Amino acid sequence: MWFTNADIQQNTCIVFDLEFIGDITESPQKCHIWEIGAVCMDTKLSYNCAVMPQLNAVDIDSAFDNGNEITHVKLTSMHAIPPQEAMMQFIQWINYNRKVTNKDGVILMAHGCFRADAIVMNQTMCTYKISFPFPVFYFDTLLYVRYAFRGRELLDYSLGSILAHIAPNTQKNTHRALDDAQALESIIQTDQMKISGLVILPHTLSTTVIDNIGVATARALCRANITCVESIVRATQTQNISLRDFWMNCGVILHATPEAMAVATSDAIGRFMV
Repeated sequence: MWFTNADIQQNTCIVFDLEFIGDITESPQKCHIWEIGAVCMDTKLSYNCAVMPQLNAVDIDSAFDNGNEITHVKLTSMHAIPPQEAMMQFIQWINYNRKVTNKDGVILMAHGCFRADAIVMNQTMCTYKISFPFPVFYFDTLLYVRYAFRGRELLDYSLGSILAHIAPNTQKNTHRALDDAQALESIIQTDQMKISGLVILPHTLSTTVIDNIGVATARALCRANITCVESIVRATQTQNISLRDFWMNCGVILHATPEAMAVATSDAIGRFMV
């Protein structure tokens, strides 16, 4: 779906970040959250929670390679709680902010959300049979800042590069959930009245996870009622057609052949679909 700024302003906007272990490109099922951090752009309230992956201590210790010196012992000292409890607590915090703002829906914003945070969140919620009891949409700020900061001299569009460009004296991102959420909130707060872009529902995949699909193509697909990867799967099933035939007849200008798009779609489904 495409949300205008007016659509976004009608929802409670929460910037969040998940820190997790595991390689999402190999399997979302093998990714385990170890920290959640969030800031509500409307209330300015923040949330932080350490999470204990449901793995043995040796596997937890061997999984960390981000320089944070996180270990099973460290997580225990951080009062890490089980994933199910952490997710329920996070949802309760979101709901509190939603009640304060008196806005029914919630937009969860994260950097690289569609290829990481949303997928890991979906996987965790599926594992523990948890669902949001109110309307939620995911928004990927990485896609937005690529547009908003176009033409600027940036090495890349990571949080660290953007902060170095707009606030060189600011502390660098630490790969801790709340720090990264606060950094992202500071980046986008000045553009809060301008933000618009793609959103997806929980337990769906953005079409942008398919190679050769950028924001413009994804928006064109939305106009054709193809709002997510699941929409593509349903179309092939109901019409009894192949992925190649779907792309050949989708009515959208593509940057690759239907054959290449079929391969890329199949790859995205295999890698990311929960």
